[in-house]
Amino acid sequence: MVGVATVGGKPAVLTLSDNAVFVVSYADDADGAVTATVRRLPLRPGHLGVELTDNRNAEVRGNAAHVRRWKFSWAEGPSIEFDGMVSAYRLNSASSGPDSAERFAHALAGHLGWELPDPTR
Repeated sequence: MVGVATVGGKPAVLTLSDNAVFVVSYADDADGAVTATVRRLPLRPGHLGVELTDNRNAEVRGNAAHVRRWKFSWAEGPSIEFDGMVSAYRLNSASSGPDSAERFAHALAGHLGWELPDPTR
C-alpha cells in the first residue's frame, strides 16, 4: 500500500511492507535542488500507538470536507502525523472518496490488527 501525504511539513510518500513503514520525504535545499530523505520504521504492534482526530467540518480547496488527522507513534520515539481526506463535498454533486493518505492509514491499522472507522463514514 502506498499513500501520499504531507509529513513534517514536507511532501512524502508512505509505503507499507510486511514489517516496516517507509517514509520518503522531499524538500528543496538552499540551491533549489530537491533532496529526498528515507526513513524505515519497523512494525511491532505492541510498540506502536495511534491517535485519530476526526474533523467533519474541514475545508479542502474551497469544498466542505471530512478530514482525519492520523498520528502513528513508535515506543522508541519516532512518529508520523498526516491528514487523510475521508471525503469532500461539492454543491450539487457527489462526494469524492477517501484519498491515498486515508487509505494508507487504514491499511496500516489493519496490518496491525486494529479495527477503525470505515473511511467512507
